[in-house]
Amino acid sequence: MRSISTLWACGAALVLAGCAAYSTAPANYDGPVGLAGVPDIVDGNTIEILNVAIGLGGIEAPNSDMQCNGRSASEESRVALERLIDRQTVMCRITDTDDLGDFIALCSADGRDLGSTMVTQGWAFAADTPDGSAYRVGEAEARAAGRGLWGMNCNAEPSDQTLSQTE
Repeated sequence: MRSISTLWACGAALVLAGCAAYSTAPANYDGPVGLAGVPDIVDGNTIEILNVAIGLGGIEAPNSDMQCNGRSASEESRVALERLIDRQTVMCRITDTDDLGDFIALCSADGRDLGSTMVTQGWAFAADTPDGSAYRVGEAEARAAGRGLWGMNCNAEPSDQTLSQTE
């Protein structure tokens, strides 16, 4: 009869193997290259899957100081991401780690790129990174159409904010 710890180790290895099947990892990273699960929403560009914090690559969310229509823009962005995911399974491909060692990933739910959707709906902004360059057209369209934060009366231009991913 196998011990509980052996079964636990085998189960954990299977979970990690199943979650780590997307692509190659960043050069400086030696862990799973992907994670999947129903996340907790931390803010407009951060989720947690299996208690692992993941920043959505290519986007930045407003900081906590930004106010729009008398409400926290950061909270508006968080709620928008929560509604977008709607308790669905999210699949993330880790592309990098930040200065603190936290994961940065491209994530999708129900076949939709979460970063792209957040930017095109106006609840997040294209980051000044290689991943963010893919979202610049969507940000310009959201701005021109007045979607999300772009259509609200904010105490600062969204693009002028010190954004949460760079804090």
